[in-house]
Amino acid sequence: MVVDELKGLCTAEKQHAIPQVSKTYYFYCQEDDPEHRTYLDVLRGILHQMVEVNQDLIPLCFEKGGSDGGSTLGNTETAEGLIEAFFE
Repeated sequence: MVVDELKGLCTAEKQHAIPQVSKTYYFYCQEDDPEHRTYLDVLRGILHQMVEVNQDLIPLCFEKGGSDGGSTLGNTETAEGLIEAFFE
């Protein structure tokens, strides 16, 4: 419900609406699923959404994430750095 409301505010023409150029990213934590409940999992999920919306960020992922050829993020420092770089 919260996600839908935020997305609606990005398209609504209300007095206090969120600017239409804004993006809404979210992640559902699953307590019973050990692969979808950690801080790193949340960061990975949000980064994945960010790249899906703007594929121009992919080169930055390789630059900031290193050139080890891996397709997943292995530590929170790298994920945090990528999210900060995306916002810059």
